[in-house]
Amino acid sequence: MTVLLGVLGVIGRVLLGVLAGIGCLLALVVLLLCVPVYVRAQYGPELGLTVRYGLIPIRLLPAREREKPEKEPKPARRKKKPAQPAEKKPKPPLRQTLAKYGIPEHLPETLHELLLALLELGRLGNDVRRSLTICRLEVEVVCGGSDAAQVAIHYGQAWPMLLGLEQALGQAVRIKRFEGTPVLDYSAPEQVWRGRIVVRFVPLRITAAAIRRGLRIFGGYRRVKKLGQSGEQPAQQAEKGVTVHEQSGT
Repeated sequence: MTVLLGVLGVIGRVLLGVLAGIGCLLALVVLLLCVPVYVRAQYGPELGLTVRYGLIPIRLLPAREREKPEKEPKPARRKKKPAQPAEKKPKPPLRQTLAKYGIPEHLPETLHELLLALLELGRLGNDVRRSLTICRLEVEVVCGGSDAAQVAIHYGQAWPMLLGLEQALGQAVRIKRFEGTPVLDYSAPEQVWRGRIVVRFVPLRITAAAIRRGLRIFGGYRRVKKLGQSGEQPAQQAEKGVTVHEQSGT
């Protein structure tokens, strides 16, 4: 009896250690997902893109050029004869392809679940949009050209364009700071747009929204799969339910 209790105690300690390790790992993952991510983008005169995770900056554009070591020329190889192209097999009908992958042919129910999946994807896009925050957005419009009258017209049109841009973005995403300034530069050859933006988001919110919407889409797929395994149309199932109810009533 004491030996059995000792074995059970060892198994219990091992299980507790495994659960503690899994809990620490999950806590570490959640902690890493709580760290905010900043995306900095710049347009004009050159394109720049930098991602900062916590205190770690990662520059994506412009990419750093790496010096490639010079490779020695390889000796010429003999050319192989081109292989004869294989005969193409005829494509199976669409219904056979759907049946092969277990996708049911109940068009009304499948279409219904597909629309629900698209709706969940749209809601996921809204969740992602709400989790984004534009910390700073700077837009500069340089009005230039050879014709002074056209430059003045472009300068006057730039103000309402910047105002409309701020209102449109403000309705979609939360903006903390927006700076839009048109600049008159008669020496510039044409009108030039320049911009800088800093976007902030927390990966945990996006991950939670993706998991929630993904589970709903998977649930709809499971319902469609069960209907395909039963091999009956929804109308047939309803008729059977009505006949069974009538028989039980008689």
